[in-house]
Amino acid sequence: MATQSRWRQRGLVPTEKRSRVANYARAVNEDLMVVTRSLGLASPGALSREHVELVVGIGRRMRLSDLYQYPPLALQSLPADTPLLRYVA
Repeated sequence: MATQSRWRQRGLVPTEKRSRVANYARAVNEDLMVVTRSLGLASPGALSREHVELVVGIGRRMRLSDLYQYPPLALQSLPADTPLLRYVA
């Protein structure tokens, strides 16, 4: 974290903030594991866009995989022998 403001620099004391940051990171990890386990998955690495739904309107939800297709439509129209497609799984 960096700032040019002298007033804000006074608050950047890593030795004082490290426990708060560690607690926040621990809480985020625990919450991620709760979501992962509630989906019946073994690890967060198994999460995919198929598991996430977004509210896109009143009473309307869409899977993330439907909202943001992968590979993007621009890549889908490329010829199969395009080198870039080697990196798209």
